[in-house]
Amino acid sequence: MKGELDEAVQKLGFERVRIVRPSFLEGDRTEARTGEKVALFAMKGLGILPGISKYRSIPVRTVAKALIALTKDPVSGTKIVDSNELFALGA
Repeated sequence: MKGELDEAVQKLGFERVRIVRPSFLEGDRTEARTGEKVALFAMKGLGILPGISKYRSIPVRTVAKALIALTKDPVSGTKIVDSNELFALGA
């Protein structure tokens, strides 16, 4: 579904498209999500391993800061932004 949405957004004809792909989001939730909490805990530890750091969880504040930074990117075209880049942009 995400891939289809990415393609549909790119076909809209905007001059600049930023497709953001964060990993597991860390933040407060109103509902309990036990499975998600277990996954977040596991991914924090695994995120330090080479090759899978893009799967480490990312705080929602970091994503928000990265999104703001991306609005200032003047380069046209489509850019896919993964969690590793979001960490860098949102630092």
